[in-house]
Amino acid sequence: MKIVYYCPPYWGDGGPATHGQGIVRGLRRLGHEVLVLPPDPSGSIPLGYRPPVRLIPQSVSSMVRHLRAWRRARAGGLAKRCMQALQEFEPDCLIVRRSPYDLVADAVIRSSRCQVVGEINAVPFLEAQRYFGRKYDRIERRRQVAFYSRCDRLACVTEEVKQQLLGLGLPADRIVVAPNGVDTELFSPSVPRKPGVFARPPALVIGYCASLTPLQDLSVAVEAMRGVLLELGDRVSFLFLGPSPADLVAAGADTEFLARCVAMGRVPHSEVPAFMAWMDIGCVALRGVHVSPLKVMEFMAMGIPVATAANGSGLGPLLTAGAGLVTPAGEAGALRVSLLALAHDPARRAEMGRAGRAWVASYGTWEVTAAKMVGQG
Repeated sequence: MKIVYYCPPYWGDGGPATHGQGIVRGLRRLGHEVLVLPPDPSGSIPLGYRPPVRLIPQSVSSMVRHLRAWRRARAGGLAKRCMQALQEFEPDCLIVRRSPYDLVADAVIRSSRCQVVGEINAVPFLEAQRYFGRKYDRIERRRQVAFYSRCDRLACVTEEVKQQLLGLGLPADRIVVAPNGVDTELFSPSVPRKPGVFARPPALVIGYCASLTPLQDLSVAVEAMRGVLLELGDRVSFLFLGPSPADLVAAGADTEFLARCVAMGRVPHSEVPAFMAWMDIGCVALRGVHVSPLKVMEFMAMGIPVATAANGSGLGPLLTAGAGLVTPAGEAGALRVSLLALAHDPARRAEMGRAGRAWVASYGTWEVTAAKMVGQG
């Protein structure tokens, strides 16, 4: 099958790029011919969500966004180049990940003559209002709903996102749940450790890996880990990928806790497995219920048991595989108990690690996700 994949964040690094690159890799491994749009990274990243600027009324900010979006789509020539590439390639299927204010994506969909699959990781105007304290203007909200209506198939990451789409009036027979996948070659228990992370190998390492967004609950993770430190003392160390030392302080870390931590800040995704290889236990704390926690899958692929404080169907793989412990979101005390239970039971950790890796290898690869998106799985 010939497939066009439109995903502006594809050219970056981080969650959206990781997802996009994984989908394309999965499609190609399934034997599909894939063309990625936009054709080059120059000027291709849409405006997307930005936090509100202080002292600027939201209505004025929205007007500026629309003017910039129109300029990008028309004067920049990006829409024309994408539509021309689409016509020349003659695909059987078009997969679109539309970012807010992305008028290029709208133009590409209108020019398509094949099946259109919408890739939905969240309904942006609902996510922005709940977690970012912002409302998109009425025009952009209508565009987002119009995008969903134009799609022949909607591939969303969790059951919660599916329910949101149903709430917008989309028919159930057009919606499929296609959770995040993971690259099992990049994330593997055989990956060697990144040298120099710890001066001396600690007895036990609890790891945290996540971008700093309102969807993450770093303060709950820090509080739970501080409780673990009080019981285990110098037998435990903590490794943070994403947060910096300043971020940990803002989340409630004290001097004693920081002394047992290595906080790497932002790490390129390709280097994450080498850091994860130090970890004996993974820790995940989330506020949202409709997110699909990519790092849970990556911990599982690495053979690392996971303790979570989170809600939602995105944790289904962890529970199905028996690869970790799940406690309600926001409950630091329960998360601390889970971390201590795993810390005191090496045999259980090893069993969970093997189970997580086996489940991901069979059911959690990007090939599995890609097949569901195009209706082949």
